[in-house]
Amino acid sequence: MGGWAALALAALSGFLFYLSFPGADLWGFAFVAFAPWAVALHGRSTKQAALQGLVFGLVIGVFGFYWLLDMLMTFSGFGRAICTGLMLIVVAYQAGRYALMGALVARAQAKGYPFVPTFLLAFAAAEQVFPLLFPFSFGASLHEVYPLVQIAELGGPIAVGLLAVAPGLALGQLVATYLGHRELFRATPPASSAHAEPDAPQPSEGEGHSSSGHESAVPHGPGHRTWRLIRLTGPVPLLLLILAPVVFGIYGVVRMAQVDEAVSHAKKIRVGIVQANMALGEKRTNLTEGLRRHTKLTEKLREKHDLDLVVWPETSVAGAVEEAEAAEYYKARITGRLRVPAIVGAVLTRPVDDVREHVYFNSALISDRNGKIKGRYDKQFLVTFSEYIPFGDQFPVLYEWSPNSGRFSPGQSFEPLSFGEHELAVFICYEDIVPSFVNKIMRGGEPALLVNLTNDAWFGDTSEPWEHMALAKMRAVEQRRFFVRSTNSGISGFVDPAGRLIARTKTFRQATLAEDVALLDLWSGYRLWGDTPFWLASLAALLMAFVPRDRWRGWRASRAAGPAS
Repeated sequence: MGGWAALALAALSGFLFYLSFPGADLWGFAFVAFAPWAVALHGRSTKQAALQGLVFGLVIGVFGFYWLLDMLMTFSGFGRAICTGLMLIVVAYQAGRYALMGALVARAQAKGYPFVPTFLLAFAAAEQVFPLLFPFSFGASLHEVYPLVQIAELGGPIAVGLLAVAPGLALGQLVATYLGHRELFRATPPASSAHAEPDAPQPSEGEGHSSSGHESAVPHGPGHRTWRLIRLTGPVPLLLLILAPVVFGIYGVVRMAQVDEAVSHAKKIRVGIVQANMALGEKRTNLTEGLRRHTKLTEKLREKHDLDLVVWPETSVAGAVEEAEAAEYYKARITGRLRVPAIVGAVLTRPVDDVREHVYFNSALISDRNGKIKGRYDKQFLVTFSEYIPFGDQFPVLYEWSPNSGRFSPGQSFEPLSFGEHELAVFICYEDIVPSFVNKIMRGGEPALLVNLTNDAWFGDTSEPWEHMALAKMRAVEQRRFFVRSTNSGISGFVDPAGRLIARTKTFRQATLAEDVALLDLWSGYRLWGDTPFWLASLAALLMAFVPRDRWRGWRASRAAGPAS
């Protein structure tokens, strides 16, 4: 296969990835998305494989992250041409994840390791170790295939992604084996062994030969050639790859029933969500309108429901308040008027001695029924260019070059927020798509509920809000908790501990929701060991890329032989 054909297959895989991913949501393509690239990767050099991975990732980025362009134009202050260049730089950087994967596969093959485990380990390693500006995982493609998503309680989104990769890898391995050994699969006349294919694997006794060694009448039609293909590829790995989604699908059905049973017996509280749908410019120019909308919608929600908690979105109250005055300010003007415990998005500020003059904190404040502020959480994962400029703390002059970029500083605490006798794991914006981050908050105490505050309005009416929700839903399964998500413009909703979106709003509309959610304390393997298995997989992939397989064999042989006499 020529180099251009291989690049075309990698591009096809990238497009299938995009089609299966939330936004397009044609999740059936997830099971074949990696097949074309698996074919193209066989026998490639490290540079060729890395280039294939770059093409693969670029196709995903251009189609799946098109909304970056408008976001950059809105917040950077640059023109379309410059922002297009910046978008391509971001997309190319993120494509580096798959360039790394391709390089790991190629190097491991060159070192003598089998293709299938190499491919799976490289996939896990690339998703685990490569840092992304806008994190995503292939496992989100199956966000509505609920039985398969349940494995996230054991291995997070990477485990779900491996289930999606497996069938396509089996198909790609079959095709690559056929193309690499095409002469084995031509029709062979049932003649003497002198006409047999020289490189074909010879059947063992009982598989085409009599005990006397003479060739029996073995059919040489398509069915026989298919069996020979499977034998050459290895039936056990192929069966494992194909059956993995089936086996873990059965596991998922059982676990969903167990989780639903636990929910039916757990303590419930009624939680309300407010979606005010404030435009970005409107939030900044009309500070009182945002407060009016959120307060009015909360009053209407409270009239219909006996609420135990109401959740407002990220930065729902516009206008920065000095952090030293925040508790008194919010009780007097906002939370004291709600007559219900609330979590509200706030912007707090602190003076600094540099060109910025002030830094800001994207915060969530929790209040009791009397409006008293009982706790605060500051967002830690800030959105590049919109909330901060990379290295802006070290080089504040960058903010003079990009005046529209935010001047936020990250928080430091992973402690959950107290809610009566319980604790809540609260996180802001796209922190909900970083499983290891949410795991740290969960380990900081004993939270019984997940709460996220988000504002996706800056991405417009694009696929981004749908992608964001699909990526976030998996946190509910990983932690086996209900997940409450309040956003400014959608999608807001409630996710149950099995990952099902039980209620949601539409995008870019004012809306309220209220649901009973259970306060849970269910077991989760992912919460215990986190990403440790995939760090080990990454180490294995790295060793395979640099240590020849024969060296391990020699080491084992020397150990078996014992010390020389």
